[in-house]
Amino acid sequence: MSVRFNPHTRRYLRPIQSVLEPHIGGDRLRNVAKMHLVYRRYLDNLPFVWRRWSENGRTWYDIAGEEHVKEALTAGRGAILLSSHSYGISRLIPPILSGQGYHISRVGGWDEEETVRHWGNDSERDWKHLHVGADAWARLRVSKQVAGALRENSLVSMSMPNRPSGIPEQEVRIFNQRFFIDPAMMRLFDGLRATVLTCFAMCTDTGKIKMNVHPPLTGGPLEMSQSYGELYSRYLTEHPEFCRFWKPLLQRKDQW
Repeated sequence: MSVRFNPHTRRYLRPIQSVLEPHIGGDRLRNVAKMHLVYRRYLDNLPFVWRRWSENGRTWYDIAGEEHVKEALTAGRGAILLSSHSYGISRLIPPILSGQGYHISRVGGWDEEETVRHWGNDSERDWKHLHVGADAWARLRVSKQVAGALRENSLVSMSMPNRPSGIPEQEVRIFNQRFFIDPAMMRLFDGLRATVLTCFAMCTDTGKIKMNVHPPLTGGPLEMSQSYGELYSRYLTEHPEFCRFWKPLLQRKDQW
């Protein structure tokens, strides 16, 4: 009904359908389109409902692979929880894990005023916000904050930017499209000697959040990039409904 009568729905679905129709069709394409709309609605309403959800404890989410988080913290050097820009519900990773008693910070582009408007101030939330900023000095500052959090054996949630070009080891594929991850982040993780756990959070049509934490990435920056890219490609192929960068991907934006 929404697809037939709502022009905004058709606009949301046009890019995803243009990529997927040559490869999948029938019931699966319709289910992907339906779940994509559900997912977009989740994102629209998260700032308004997350506090109420948090009161329900673990009944509204599941964590697969939490043992990897515990093992990293047992080693005493903290860990990076690495998700991707514009995929899944990465912004819920800090509220979920802080609700489990973990010390966690989230690196993001929102300034403090915007963060407070969406998620509350420091007394309302149990996780820290580390603002990236737009210039080199701001990025250096947040890199030092990340290093400090790891030294305190805390978790840091970060999202990987996407780029239109790169080398084969940084490639991510989704059906007939490809893009590349940001190499600077993997070099940062290598320099910090950080444990990096790939982490994706997705929603279900029954109102739950499903968070998957994967084993640590190993090797140098190129090996970590390749492992991350292969895993991310699998998620995009199996769960394309949770991707929201279809239009920038098709337009070959500089970064998204």
